[in-house]
Amino acid sequence: MADEEVAQVPAPGPEAPLQGTVDDEAVIADPSLVGSDLSAEKMDTLIVRGFGARPISEVCREFHGYTTGAAIGALLTVDVNSGRINGARYAAIGEADVEVITMPTINARKIWHEADKRLVVSMRIKPDHLIFSGEAGPVKGARSASEWIDFFDSDAITLWDQDKPVDKSTWKELKGVKDGASVRLMLEPESPAKVKLRLVVVPLGKEVLIQNCDHKNVDLNDPAMPAISMVNGLKMRFYPREAPDSMTSGLGFLPMLYLNTPEVGENQVRPVSWEVKKELFNLLRDTGKPNLCNAKDWAKEFAETHWPGLRAPSLSWPAPPPAPGAQAAPGVPGAPLGE
Repeated sequence: MADEEVAQVPAPGPEAPLQGTVDDEAVIADPSLVGSDLSAEKMDTLIVRGFGARPISEVCREFHGYTTGAAIGALLTVDVNSGRINGARYAAIGEADVEVITMPTINARKIWHEADKRLVVSMRIKPDHLIFSGEAGPVKGARSASEWIDFFDSDAITLWDQDKPVDKSTWKELKGVKDGASVRLMLEPESPAKVKLRLVVVPLGKEVLIQNCDHKNVDLNDPAMPAISMVNGLKMRFYPREAPDSMTSGLGFLPMLYLNTPEVGENQVRPVSWEVKKELFNLLRDTGKPNLCNAKDWAKEFAETHWPGLRAPSLSWPAPPPAPGAQAAPGVPGAPLGE
């Protein structure tokens, strides 16, 4: 599958970062990562008050030159009373009819090794199909994997018998296919401009997968779960980005700030700039390469008592910048929102 099959939003900025090594770890060392604070005026252009891909795209269109196509953003949840950040997650950006990944033909045996050779699968995954966790749990990389999409329940997946779509009510009657399947997107940031995409599948419907995970006492969202790779080598732009000639935040890639309140109020406060950087950098560092296998070996790999952990990413984001002294102690709010 060619890179152009992934919709991309044009964005300014360097295409490839410099690389450095800190404690034998390859790190992203883009010059844009050092800079001044994220200004109050800039923060005001990043506020999102609705959840989902469309509200984010509307803010990006108003303030950051977004036009169309899919992109990946970061969404930080802000407590409107204290200004503290209560979580960071990835978010797909785009209109309802935009496709993040389109795969018109996949041989069904790539997912179910006993499936009829005439069967093929198509996937048309849109921004609203992708939901990412905002919680940094004990499992590394959990936030870089979207929630599982069930083949039986999602309009993103179609099964074809040659050139005819197969009614989903009959899928459970088909050899090899009857257990269903689940798919998710895994992200690996590689620069302030781009993120790698991996589409992975397990040959179990989500409900059965949950039961199996409960039985094994493992986390359903563990990114190290053995999975079958549908496509690799795809990339998508992070959005929004600052223009090189106005790099004032020291971020390059800007996070959106989610407030679950409909209007600006006098008591609402902005987060402090160092905490925005800390949460964004920690999110981007929470990543790794997934544990991949083929359809024939999946059941054996899944049944293992312990799964191999995520392999280290090709490049890692730098450690978050420290709080600048007493004035940046946790809990210190910024100025009122909307000034």
